[in-house]
Amino acid sequence: MCGRYALITPIQELEAAVGVVQTEIPTNQQLHLPTYNASPGQTLPVIIEHKWRQLRGMRWGLVPNWAPTAVSKGNTINAQQETLTAKPSFRHLVQTNRCVVPVSAFYEWQPLGNLKQPYAIMPMEGIAYLAGLWDRWISPLDSSIIETFTIITTPSAGLMTNLHDRQPVVLDPKDLDQWLDGKSLWPDLAPMLQSYAWLNWKSYPVSSMVNNVKHNSPQLLAEAPRIATQGSLFG
Repeated sequence: MCGRYALITPIQELEAAVGVVQTEIPTNQQLHLPTYNASPGQTLPVIIEHKWRQLRGMRWGLVPNWAPTAVSKGNTINAQQETLTAKPSFRHLVQTNRCVVPVSAFYEWQPLGNLKQPYAIMPMEGIAYLAGLWDRWISPLDSSIIETFTIITTPSAGLMTNLHDRQPVVLDPKDLDQWLDGKSLWPDLAPMLQSYAWLNWKSYPVSSMVNNVKHNSPQLLAEAPRIATQGSLFG
C-alpha cells in the first residue's frame, strides 16, 4: 500500500510543471504543502481536468458520493488496480473521476523480523505522478462539499520488490494528458497502470521518525542507518 509520502515542490513550480490553469483550496481547510509526511486525512494537492487543468486541495481517503457520512474508511486511501472496476467505491470513478497525485517521494516499510524499516523511494530528480481517483461528497444536512482521493496501487516491480508486495502506480509523464482527459476510454487507459520502469529512481532507509504523523521536517527524507536486528548483517 501507499500510506505516506512527501511533496516539497513549491506550489508555483508544481503549477508550471503540469500546466495548471486554476488552483482551488477548500474554504477553512489547510493545504499541507510543503510536507515531508503526507498522511491520510490531510488536505493535499491533486491534479484534475475539469473544463481546464486544475490543482485542487482534497482530503486523502476516498469517501464515495453515496456514503451516508463523510468519514473515510482506512481501506480507501488506496485502490487496487486489479479490482477497480469491481469495487463499488471505485468502479463509477474510473471513467469520469481520474486524478494525478504529485509526490516528491513516498515511504514504504520493509519487515525486519518483528520490526519494520522505513524507506524513502523517489525519482533522482523532479516530481513523480501517481495515478488516483477522486470523488465529491455532498452533505445531506447543509449541502457542504468534501472532495477526497485515493491512490491506485499495483503489484510491486523493480526496486520495490524487496520492500513491499505492492506499490503506487507511477504514471509516465507523457501519459498525464490522456489519463486526465475525460474523453479517454478506460480500456485504453488500463495499460498505464502496469508497472512503470524504475529507471532513475532510488530508495534508501530513513529514520523511524516518519512513523509518527506529528513529525514533518526535512530530516524525514535524510538517509539513516538501518534498524539493527538480532542476526542482521546490516546492524
